[in-house]
Amino acid sequence: MGSTFTATKLQWFDKFDLGLKQDAKTGAPLLGEQTVGIDLAGDYWNVPVHLTLYRTTWKYKFQPHHDTAVIFDRIFGRGSTGVHVTLETGQQPEPHCYFGGPNFGGSDAEKRLLEEILEFYVNRFSQTIRSLKSRYTSFEFPGSNNPMDRLLVDPSDCFEEMARMATLKHGADVVYPAQADSALLWAAAAVHPLQPLQNTYQRLVRDACRGLDGDKAKAREGEALGKYCYFRASPPKLTGQSAGAEPDTEEQLTSAEKAIDRLKYTLEDFKPDEAERRPNIDRLTWSKASKYTMQLHSFR
Repeated sequence: MGSTFTATKLQWFDKFDLGLKQDAKTGAPLLGEQTVGIDLAGDYWNVPVHLTLYRTTWKYKFQPHHDTAVIFDRIFGRGSTGVHVTLETGQQPEPHCYFGGPNFGGSDAEKRLLEEILEFYVNRFSQTIRSLKSRYTSFEFPGSNNPMDRLLVDPSDCFEEMARMATLKHGADVVYPAQADSALLWAAAAVHPLQPLQNTYQRLVRDACRGLDGDKAKAREGEALGKYCYFRASPPKLTGQSAGAEPDTEEQLTSAEKAIDRLKYTLEDFKPDEAERRPNIDRLTWSKASKYTMQLHSFR
């Protein structure tokens, strides 16, 4: 039989030995509006430094089968909303360093010190997660009336659990794939590579739908296509734009890059010291350069 670890957010933080500040009278943890507890790291490093964790970072539950890095990121976060250490210099802003984010140390030595301290805590927290994963087969999170301490189920976890259950039941390796944009499109079943380029399918489908309109035409079209084609998942793409429509951003950037390349090539061909001997060529060169420069201005 497996064992279950039941704990609230604060009880989990206690497992990490965060050293939460407590009320002198009640002994209750002092929680800021946005942060949860502060670990006075100066006892370890002999420098005035503390570690801070945003309360809103941890939103989703997890289970022992999740990877240690996934659990760490859910609890402590990354980047500008993740766990970070701050040197208490009295300056504003004080030097601080985020896990997986920017390092705002004043000097190179200060940046290295912040990174070293933060790495110490990251390794310590990760080891605690690995230890709890090895001791328990499931985690439970009691409900809370405080929105800051309430945890949700990540939708992707439901699909991962279905894959795990199917694997255990059928002995097949069922994996929940990484999510990506995808669209179901009709694809022709080719006997030889050039067959989809022929118009046989199009003629047969048009003949099947002839004389029909609306929903009846769509239904008959799908029925006819199903005889010769199959559905295939492909990345969705934009359909062609109508005549006279402004080009999209990607097309404008591509055109701008081509104009820059043509402008560079044209100017490289221009030789001022030979201008008197080849005036016609230079006039053509400058005409091209002006044309490409105007194209670049149109992309602004």
